[in-house]
Amino acid sequence: MRKTLDKIATLILRTILPITAFFIPLFFLPLTPNFFDFNKSYLLFILASISLISFCLRSITRRQIQLTLSPASFPFFFLIIIFLLSSIFQSPNTHQALFEHVAPIISLIIIFITTTSSQKNKSLIKKTFYALIASSLIASLISIYQASDLNSFSSITWLQNKTFSPLGNPLSLITFLFPLLPAFIFLIFKTKSVWEKTFSVVTSIIIILALATQISFYLPPNQITQFILLPYTAGWSITVDIFKSLRTILLGVGPGNFINAFSVLRPISLNLTPYWNVRFNVSSSYILTLLTTTGILATISFLLAQINTLKQFKKTETKSPYLIASFIILAISSLTLLLLPSNTSLLTINFLSLSLVVLQLKIQSSPSIKDQVFSLVASSHQNTRKTPVLSLALSFFSFLLLIFFWIPATNDYLAARATYKAFVNLNQDTSIAYQELEKAYLTSPTNSTYRTNFAQTSLAIANNIAAKTDLTDEDRTQITQLIEQSIRESKNAIQLNPQNVIYWENLASVYNQLTNFAEGAVDWTIASYSQAIQLDPTNPELRLNLGGVYLSLSDNTQAIKLFEQAINLKSDWPNAHYNLAAAYKANQQYAPALQQMQIVSELIPPESADYQRVQLELKELQKLVPASTDQTNTQPDEEETQLITPTPIPSPTTNIDLPEDSGPDIPEENTETPTAEPTPTPEE
Repeated sequence: MRKTLDKIATLILRTILPITAFFIPLFFLPLTPNFFDFNKSYLLFILASISLISFCLRSITRRQIQLTLSPASFPFFFLIIIFLLSSIFQSPNTHQALFEHVAPIISLIIIFITTTSSQKNKSLIKKTFYALIASSLIASLISIYQASDLNSFSSITWLQNKTFSPLGNPLSLITFLFPLLPAFIFLIFKTKSVWEKTFSVVTSIIIILALATQISFYLPPNQITQFILLPYTAGWSITVDIFKSLRTILLGVGPGNFINAFSVLRPISLNLTPYWNVRFNVSSSYILTLLTTTGILATISFLLAQINTLKQFKKTETKSPYLIASFIILAISSLTLLLLPSNTSLLTINFLSLSLVVLQLKIQSSPSIKDQVFSLVASSHQNTRKTPVLSLALSFFSFLLLIFFWIPATNDYLAARATYKAFVNLNQDTSIAYQELEKAYLTSPTNSTYRTNFAQTSLAIANNIAAKTDLTDEDRTQITQLIEQSIRESKNAIQLNPQNVIYWENLASVYNQLTNFAEGAVDWTIASYSQAIQLDPTNPELRLNLGGVYLSLSDNTQAIKLFEQAINLKSDWPNAHYNLAAAYKANQQYAPALQQMQIVSELIPPESADYQRVQLELKELQKLVPASTDQTNTQPDEEETQLITPTPIPSPTTNIDLPEDSGPDIPEENTETPTAEPTPTPEE
């Protein structure tokens, strides 16, 4: 029985790498809001769990724990510790940090350790390469098919997208195929089998076609998507700024919290780029994201695992074709992580290549690879049977860890599934959408996004009911309850992550829609927007929105100040000048209003839909000003700009009595709106 269990466990461990190589790039499920990386991560969790259980079972049957220590082993052990410490002590929401950002890395490390420690098989290496070739071939064929006009016959909306691939987007597919292509081409010249050589040639040609297709999506004249990447200067600037504190140097700002650091430390020069209104969740590259979120210790550990393994290339005398191919994949995937943001598939092939290198060095009995056996058994004089204490302890700890992981992980997945159902029914049956969103945040109460979704839907339903001609007492009661829920869950989202500006902006938007019928809503709106500005001080949009609130209150002086601050932050933004012109006009300052409208006229292209409206408003202002002012020489912005004066969304005039605790909970240290800095010149 013991031998049978050992064989089963060993067989399972032997299939983990090929299964991971084949399924992770291709796996996706249209059952959650994120079809791709979210589901790939869960498949990774399943494979890592199976691998860990099999490794524990194998250790029990053999009555010892065998670990293969490689150049990457100790850096990875240290990396896990730093990730956990950063999640606990630095992340405002430890649950989200652990399950969304740390768990995928730990899963890959578990697969790496359990497979390299339990296997020494040449056929496993070949099977893993075949799996990589097969998955890259299938992904390439799907992407080429999608890029053709044949995909238009599908009745499913997301399948009609030319950029669709199992990896999610063109950049993910490019970063997956690019490290593999040179390795496959190398194997063409080293493989003796005619069948393998032919298959590698065909696969390489198809991969090249797929790469060319995906790259063309970013290039004119057939550009259909944008390559949106945080400029490296901005990413490096944010990283340097967090290093001003010893705690953030060592542990970063917490896994998954780059957006918080980005908002607070976002360089003002970013307003001069096309991405001035984009909030980035990751930095310019995976390494910069790692530096910012988990600090220098985790980054050094990750880099040491890569560099120490790559160093073995020169030290290895016998280099088989598959060993060289593995080194090629490892080197290029590591370089890609240095230059570009990561995704689940890219990290997976990076860890797979590490595993393949270690396994081949182990087969060649490299001195850099050492097998360590740990055995602790217990026996008594009356019973000669020995009990593998250490193996049982490892197994007990692993099973306990898996139980504590999978209970909340399952809830997180069910919440994501409920959210997807809500989005599907949002335009068809709002009651079902409401119920599913409520189920989502109740199932996963620590996820701020689910609470924000529920808050926004509650307010939308309240507005729909309020739009009725004759409101009954029951309608008024329901409106009040929905509004209270919207405010409550918006505030709960902030409590879960108080440093995230998105949740403060959402709360301000909720209050802003209540200004016509809820006492105190105006003050709450102003307080929430002011707090958002504290967390995102170089964002001109927040100041524009807050200025719009003051403009709707006829507080033109405050509106003018905020619109001027928005212009100081981004002088080439037509909408900021347009709103400043409206505020000046409302304040009967017609000359500066005319000057601002002339700037708007210069900034927007003549073919814009708003151009004629601006010309009419210019003529009206010119009638109010005896002598026209000089026009400011500015260059039109190539991007299409919609000119909008922010005002509260119309709401029912019925007064609603809200609880006293409906106002925002503003931190005491952040009570003032910061003064905008002057816009730098490009040379700065």
